[in-house]
Amino acid sequence: MLILQDLVLALGLVLSTASQLRLVGGAVGPGEICLMAWLGLMLAREAGRLGPAMTPVLARLLAFWLVFAAALGIGMLVGLATEEIRDTDSAVHDAISYILLAAVSCLCVVEPGAGARLRRIAWLFVTCGTGCLALLLANAWRLVPIPGVDPWFWDRLQGWSDNPNQLALLCAALGLVALHLAETASRRGGTLMAALCGILPVYVGRLTGSDTFSIVLLATGPVFAALKLRGWLLPIAGRLTFRSAAAWIVVFALPLLLASTVLFGSALAV
Repeated sequence: MLILQDLVLALGLVLSTASQLRLVGGAVGPGEICLMAWLGLMLAREAGRLGPAMTPVLARLLAFWLVFAAALGIGMLVGLATEEIRDTDSAVHDAISYILLAAVSCLCVVEPGAGARLRRIAWLFVTCGTGCLALLLANAWRLVPIPGVDPWFWDRLQGWSDNPNQLALLCAALGLVALHLAETASRRGGTLMAALCGILPVYVGRLTGSDTFSIVLLATGPVFAALKLRGWLLPIAGRLTFRSAAAWIVVFALPLLLASTVLFGSALAV
């Protein structure tokens, strides 16, 4: 039952950007249906569960959303007082989206020891997302026809979304989650599987032609390398390991390499 609930949530997250598949006035689609079904199942489960009402993680998350809601409320009051043109429909849409996001995030950590469950959801999110991207590509290449779906916006791939940037955001999330799973996997098989699942999101994200995705892709490598280097610099239990020693050598060698390039680069070019 728990795996089924996690699968429903993973599908809801993956299909939340599939705006071309929405039916009721363009507001409700398979992603929204899955998320609402998951919320109903979780609320029913929590209503019948006996246990601690509040965990430290949930308390911090609730504090974040309270501050977030207060900031948005103040901003909306300022806008109502100063702006002449008001887009009420967009404001209501954003409010419903934030409420749904807050409910999903809080219910993900409502129970003690939710870390293992979140990791299972992350694996389902990555695997289901990779499968959906493969089907999306098959549809874009006219191998699998899907009625009512236009996968291309000129030469940019938009898949099942109304905007290529929506698909790019999904690809960025899938790629980063796959990178996290590959980094934290306890077995080599898990690392390999997560790495393979991260290839297709990068390829599809590049097909969207999104500048934001390109920036995320270019920034991820240096940030990941810096975090890994920081972790390697710290010795384990006071002992200097080979990995830590190698990391310190790299840290001390980089300034020397840059200085050599600046001082002798022109001479070498000649």
